Amino acid sequence: MNVPRLSYSRPVAANVSRVGMRGDIQIAVLPSGMLRDGDNLSVSEALRLPGVQLIEAHNLETDYVLQAITKALSGEGAIPSSGAGSIAPVSMAVGSGMTPVTNSSTALDSELLRKAVTATRTGNKVTYKITLASGEALGQIGSLGLFGSDTGSGSLATGTLTLGGTTVVGQLIKVTLDGRGIPAYYVGSTNLSTVATSLAAWLNGDGDFGSLYTCSASGSVITVNSVGKGTVYNANVGVSVTGTITASITGMTGGTTPGGQLLAAANTYFRKERNTSLLIEWTISVSN
Repeated sequence: MNVPRLSYSRPVAANVSRVGMRGDIQIAVLPSGMLRDGDNLSVSEALRLPGVQLIEAHNLETDYVLQAITKALSGEGAIPSSGAGSIAPVSMAVGSGMTPVTNSSTALDSELLRKAVTATRTGNKVTYKITLASGEALGQIGSLGLFGSDTGSGSLATGTLTLGGTTVVGQLIKVTLDGRGIPAYYVGSTNLSTVATSLAAWLNGDGDFGSLYTCSASGSVITVNSVGKGTVYNANVGVSVTGTITASITGMTGGTTPGGQLLAAANTYFRKERNTSLLIEWTISVSN
C-alpha cells in the first residue's frame, strides 16, 4: 500500500533547560486499517510493519513544567498531583496553525482536537501517547500540545437522524460528511426501527464517519455524538434517500474545545491524509 509523501520541517530547537529536561516526539504514519481501536502498539513496534513512516522532533519547549518545578524547589509553591496546578499531562492536542503559544494559553492555534493520553514511565522518562484514526485531524498539522488540569469541560457535538415514510427493501440511504459521500446503505427491512438500528451500525463501521462520531438508535431516531470534544466536530452532515422512505438530519453542532493548562508545545508541519492513521508518542525525560 502506498503511503502519501509527507512534508516536514524541523522546528527551531528550544533552549535546552539547565536542569536537563528534554522532550522528544515520534510520530508513526500507518496505512489506514493497520491501526485499530484498542491496539496497544508502540512507535517502535509500528515501525516493524510494512509501509510505516516515522516523523521525529526534539528539544521541545516545556517551560511551564520547568517553572512549576523551580517554584517547588524554592519553596514558593507545591505541585499538586492532579487538578489545577498539576504538571501531569492529561491530554494531547493537535492544531493546524503554527502561531506560538504561551504558558497561559488554553488551546493551540486552530486546535483540531484533543485526546486523553496514555502515560508510561520508564526510569526518568515518561511517554504520553495518543492515536489518530484515518478520519481525524485531516490536512495540515502545525502544532502539538500537552495539557493538564482541563479547566474547561468542553462539549461534544451532537445531532440526530430521523427516518420516516414507508420502507421498502432495496431502497438506498446515503449520508454525506462535509460533502464527502459515505457508501450508501441498502435498506434490508420494512420495519423503520430495524432499519435505524442497522443504519447506525453501518455508520459506526465506516472508517471516516466512525472515527469521528458514534451512533445509537432508538425507534426510528439515530442519535449521533462526536467521539471527542472540540469545534472540529461541528460538521455539515447531509442525507439523501431513494424511494418512499424519508430521512432528516440535524447537527452536528455544539462541540466546544476544553480549556486547561498548557504544559508543553511543539511546532511541526506535515499533512495527514485520509488513508493514514497516526501514532504519536511524546517523551519527556529529566537528566542531571
